[in-house]
Amino acid sequence: MRLALAVVLLLAAAALGAVGFLWPAPERAPAPAPIPLRANAPAPAPEPADRVVLANDHGRWTIFTRCVPDVVGPGYVARLETPDGRVLVDDELGPGTLNDTDFGGLGAFGWHHARGRPGELRFTADNAWEVSVRGCAPANGGFGVVDSRVLEHGPTTLTLEVDLSDGHTYPEPLMRVAYSYELEDDALRSTVTVTELCAEGACGRTDELAFLKEPKLVAHARLPYRRLEVLDTGGQIVCSGEPGGPAAGPILRTRQCDDPGRAVVRFAPCDPECLEVEVQGWEEFDAWALAAAERPEAFAEDTPSIDGVLWGCHGGNPAGPMMRRWELAGRRGGSLGFLLAAWQGGRGGYDCEPLARTFGAAGETWRAGLVYRLVG
Repeated sequence: MRLALAVVLLLAAAALGAVGFLWPAPERAPAPAPIPLRANAPAPAPEPADRVVLANDHGRWTIFTRCVPDVVGPGYVARLETPDGRVLVDDELGPGTLNDTDFGGLGAFGWHHARGRPGELRFTADNAWEVSVRGCAPANGGFGVVDSRVLEHGPTTLTLEVDLSDGHTYPEPLMRVAYSYELEDDALRSTVTVTELCAEGACGRTDELAFLKEPKLVAHARLPYRRLEVLDTGGQIVCSGEPGGPAAGPILRTRQCDDPGRAVVRFAPCDPECLEVEVQGWEEFDAWALAAAERPEAFAEDTPSIDGVLWGCHGGNPAGPMMRRWELAGRRGGSLGFLLAAWQGGRGGYDCEPLARTFGAAGETWRAGLVYRLVG
């Protein structure tokens, strides 16, 4: 099976200049003794204590406040339901990576993680993983959500923090994600703030440094949407695409958008309503790529890793323009969505060592705003 998949990727490698590739990161074996996570400030009845529902005339937006192993993670919008009961976003689906448009809901954050020595690290299944708000660290070998807490919850507002660890820092975090929500009459406004906690990659019970690539926010939905349109601030379409991936397995064909006017991503058609995601303050999140370009790299060139494919990784510089595009992806007749990466990481978690850079200074923060609307 792995050989067959490698052949497919080799045949597709010639198109790398125009086509992006997504490769699922590995799943971790469960830890032997799961540790329960904290869920502060239970939502008002009749909501369960592990979630908050913010509702306006356009929809019901569900945000979980704790990690539910093998089901869903905290912080992002895991479910969107219209007033008449139609489900447009549903992330209560079990394990899955953010590179797969089946998973991640609206606003999930994650990255491709690795441990090793600068200039010597070559990715394998033993030293490279995905870390995201979808995975619960106690049940995932220490990788993922180690804690979450509600800081504020009102009738139309919610603020919570999510701490993420790897297997070497658990139960201490190496990254923190803060989600702040404000419900408006016609929208749900959110701010996502990511704070690095692993100083220059030196943290945890190891002398190997922590590396990351492709730190990203995602927005994924399901049918009835069949097309993605990227709009500028004037409402003009600057990029568009339809899902080209298979019903299952790696999504090999994606589209890229680097138009300088990109501002809103629309899930279409509007039948009867479109889902729009307005991206605000992207230059703050995008600055992460510029900072990463000055940090030590995992290895000077791409290596075959697990699938045997070698390529130039578009120059291997996080600050390169081809690395800082928005990526549109999906499955034919199924899910679709987009990945907002500070910088892309190649074809997946085991690819492109030059794009993996050490963590920055402890306390460095990166921020973006996402505004969700249902429009007719």
